[in-house]
Amino acid sequence: MAITEQLAQLIAETTYGRLPVNAVTQAKRALLDTIGVTLAGHGETAGQIITAFVKDAGGHGEAAILGTSLCRSPAFAALANGTLAHALDFDDVTFHLRGHPSAPVVPAVLGLGQTLDASGADVI
Repeated sequence: MAITEQLAQLIAETTYGRLPVNAVTQAKRALLDTIGVTLAGHGETAGQIITAFVKDAGGHGEAAILGTSLCRSPAFAALANGTLAHALDFDDVTFHLRGHPSAPVVPAVLGLGQTLDASGADVI
């Protein structure tokens, strides 16, 4: 079995109950951190531009643009929330990835999770 297939199988078979406590703690930390920097991003020019763009784009109101009363498609919500999350460049970093993993991932997961009426455990 190829490494990609092994990884996909591991992900598909993993349940919240089987996650290590530290992994859940870190996931919660990343979610809260990303939500915080997303809200703070509204004060930046990029945040104002993307919020105006998704507002003007219209569409279905399935997923929230954090910090506003706007709801848009999961894709538009992820676009807006991802831009907002990275606007101040305070998003998280990890020693192993040396990047900003939560800014692109959390907004997509939250938008889809809201659309699917997922629980917090489902999101994690």
